Amino acid sequence: MNIVKLNVYAEAYYSGATYEEDVVISKNLYEKIKTELDEYDSENNENARGVYVGELDGKHSEVEGDLSVKVYSEDEVADCSWDLNEDGDSLYYKVKDICDEKDLDLDKDIENVKEYLKNVDSYVEICIRTKKSNVDKIKEYAESLEQK
Repeated sequence: MNIVKLNVYAEAYYSGATYEEDVVISKNLYEKIKTELDEYDSENNENARGVYVGELDGKHSEVEGDLSVKVYSEDEVADCSWDLNEDGDSLYYKVKDICDEKDLDLDKDIENVKEYLKNVDSYVEICIRTKKSNVDKIKEYAESLEQK
């Protein structure tokens, strides 16, 4: 399954407080809402409306966040760390509104993607402590696993 990671990042003008939020959806859903999301994507559209985040600089303040979109292939999904930023839900509700207008179920899609990510046979780094005499044997064994 190809995955799309939507990210919004905002930094307050005066306080320097930051906000970051990620939403992961399937590429299939992304293709259905891409046109509407492009209106908010400041990386690819200089006339983007932006996603606004409230109260970073205090009560009643609002800061424009930058939306970025990254598409991951199945191979890239296995090679990524999926620590998602969840400072709030400004982006989620923006995407939810777009999906609701098109009668699409965002929550079900996010649930399916998260379930998929839990079951991905992803790459991990391991660190072991061993005697020098075992290093070559361990490297040889590890290389044989990668070839399977």
